Amino acid sequence: HGLGEAGQISNDLVADIRAATAGTLAWSSVDRGMLIAGPPGTGKTSLARAIAKECGIKFVVASASAWQSAGHLGDHLNAMRATFAEARRYAPSILFIDEIDSIGSRERMTAANYHGAQYQTEVVNCLLEQIQGFDVSEPVIVIAATNHPENVDPALRRAGRLDQVVRIP
Repeated sequence: HGLGEAGQISNDLVADIRAATAGTLAWSSVDRGMLIAGPPGTGKTSLARAIAKECGIKFVVASASAWQSAGHLGDHLNAMRATFAEARRYAPSILFIDEIDSIGSRERMTAANYHGAQYQTEVVNCLLEQIQGFDVSEPVIVIAATNHPENVDPALRRAGRLDQVVRIP
């Protein structure tokens, strides 16, 4: 209630996941990525969790800060890969990435204005690799949340990734 277009898009996704689970729709026909955007406290996480619960599928939760807290760059990237592997292991599943904007956008990172540009570029590239690595028939949907969609790397918002932006008022 009160989600407007976001509610309808979510209902459509639930219907598609149910149809794919029942075998009446190919998993390759299900939207594989969604970026939920809205101010803090509007229910972005709750919406993603409700989609998984409504479909009866596993809900795997991740965040950029949890990945980063794993340690140096190698540990950071390995934590990210482990989360994606977990989502594949429990498929069909929804992999929810909270606060994805904290990963950053390579367009805004240059050596001249950001001392960690190379580090963050590696993180964005790994995330792209993991999202793109899903086989189109693999039943894993990636839903990410952000308060600031303009800070999400444009490559993450391309077709086949987090291309559907759902705004919650």
